[in-house]
Amino acid sequence: MSDASIATIHPALNDALGGGFSATGVVEIYGEEGVGKTATAMSLSEHTPMAFLDLDGTFPHQLVELVGRTDHLVLAQLAPEISMTDLVDMIETLVMELDIIAIDPLALLGSSMEESLVPVLSRLACKHESLIVLVNHANAFNESPSQRMTSFYCKQRVQMLRADANAKQMKVDFRVTKNLLHPPFSYGTLTIPFS
Repeated sequence: MSDASIATIHPALNDALGGGFSATGVVEIYGEEGVGKTATAMSLSEHTPMAFLDLDGTFPHQLVELVGRTDHLVLAQLAPEISMTDLVDMIETLVMELDIIAIDPLALLGSSMEESLVPVLSRLACKHESLIVLVNHANAFNESPSQRMTSFYCKQRVQMLRADANAKQMKVDFRVTKNLLHPPFSYGTLTIPFS
């Protein structure tokens, strides 16, 4: 099993993860709305071409040039009612061409589809030696709504916590809640630039 990693643009998060997100397998970024989950996932495009599957039509185009690279990003906006078969076929096609696939937000698919999908994604990521990033909104307890599945199948899980923003940047506290490649339960703060 490879222990290679893919760095984000955030040194503090990379350090907490042991170099970045695992280059192979499934990882999860979760937290409340507006705490930088999408921007953190998107920042992986700085170093590696990736596909970003937008399920709720809220992809923040204005952030792409601030936290990623437009020439490394393939965007697909999908209807949340996409069938499991179509979604898996699309992801398998993408992982044969790209090293990273992000799905945002996973919870929009519904709990029954999530429970079936996460194990399939784990197998696809291992088979094609790729990284699949699950972006998830937190529930009322600030936990991932898919936690039962993602805590088992994900190699790494990052909880995005409190955010403090101004016109120039947003500072976000994070906590690594699972890490098979480095000690877990690391804390830190990352900065997302707006200009």
